[in-house]
Amino acid sequence: MSERAGDDSYDFGLGDEFARVLAETTQSLVCVLDEGGRVVLFNDACERATGFAREEVLGLELAQTLIPPEESEAFREVLGFIWGTGHASPQVGHWKTKDGGRRLIAWSNKPVPASGDAPAYLVTSGIDLTERGRHVDEAAFADDPEAKLVEVGRLAQEQRALRRVATLVASEASPERVFTAVSEETARVLEVNASFVWRFEGDDTATIVGRYNRDGIDTFPLGTRMYADGETTAIGRVRETGRPARVDDWGAVGGSFAQLMLQTGYRSTVAAPILVAGNLWGAVAIGSAAALSADADARLSAFCDLV
Repeated sequence: MSERAGDDSYDFGLGDEFARVLAETTQSLVCVLDEGGRVVLFNDACERATGFAREEVLGLELAQTLIPPEESEAFREVLGFIWGTGHASPQVGHWKTKDGGRRLIAWSNKPVPASGDAPAYLVTSGIDLTERGRHVDEAAFADDPEAKLVEVGRLAQEQRALRRVATLVASEASPERVFTAVSEETARVLEVNASFVWRFEGDDTATIVGRYNRDGIDTFPLGTRMYADGETTAIGRVRETGRPARVDDWGAVGGSFAQLMLQTGYRSTVAAPILVAGNLWGAVAIGSAAALSADADARLSAFCDLV
């Protein structure tokens, strides 16, 4: 472990309190470094992934605390490139955990130059690929190399989309831009007709704060507020249970809302919760004219983790 720098080395400020709260509470890994590679922000998601409390790493050089020894030199070279050129350099590498394990992380990064009295710092936003990487090696692909390549390609596309959203979150983008990006990326990656970000209002209703529809249909415009009923809507079930919910066939569901979904062209729906600081904030819901895959819930949840 390196010596802790003086307290002023990690007197870190994002300049906007909303951005700081977002970085601390998002489900994606956010770690901010100073020009010496020392940790100045280590959010809750980083703590959960590694087992280290932020107090154990703040002010310490990341290369000597969380980066495996065999990767530390390459890590320092990446930092040198970023600070030397001012350009981001997305990477995939490992972090050590407190119990001796390792996590495979895909990182986006953004150098922020010094301004006035504020020092330069590097914002990094990561997605934990550990479990996803293991899924590719499942026995189902053992005798079908072509299928495995297809699955690897799908995961790579999905990780690029997740990385784009994570980078947007870390770059202090407005909530509106983040919600729109989440809607667009989920619709494209999951190959569905539409995607919506819903905010729960605390009175059994939900409001659309982000949307994307590849067909240009405006049945559910931005700002739509509706009763989130757990009996008839997927987002209502998410609101009541805090877990993902799905409707595989709106044709088998009675009621006016099911009829509206069918008229709009949506046969199936999946919704997943958005948690902020551990509290249920809202949901992302996707609508598709075709049947949704069995893993759509888990794939959608990965995007919800970034909001």
